[in-house]
Amino acid sequence: MTLLRPFLLASVPALLLNAVPDSAIAQTRIQVQATATTGSEFVGAGAGIIHGLSNRLDVVASLDVGEETAAMRIRLEGAVEFHLVAAGRDGWGLYGGVGLAGHFRGPPDREYLVLFVGVEPNSRRGPFIEAGVGDGLRGRVGLRLPTGR
Repeated sequence: MTLLRPFLLASVPALLLNAVPDSAIAQTRIQVQATATTGSEFVGAGAGIIHGLSNRLDVVASLDVGEETAAMRIRLEGAVEFHLVAAGRDGWGLYGGVGLAGHFRGPPDREYLVLFVGVEPNSRRGPFIEAGVGDGLRGRVGLRLPTGR
């Protein structure tokens, strides 16, 4: 198994992600969102940036400003999303993501592993909704828009 590990690590992403850049898909988009978590009772709103690496893989960075137990907090989150349906098809598609999040501004700062599933149009533009874990249960709704690039 030790000899197979490098081969598996190198081949699985290429096979599963179909990571062939497409200029129509591999573009930058923005999102506006509302995020809530049950662990620290964070509720906030913010914006993010999404970059499509392929027709199934996106990288997302977002910032929310909100309230957590009567104090203002900033939540930063970075994640990678894998879409089950390739971009550009009709209808809606399911995706999953994994990433890291942190709550900042005043002690104590906290970091979390984030796991989630979501649904959005296969055009990768329009409304989206996500549910998962990361500081307790995590929910997010929002709107993704093209940037023109």
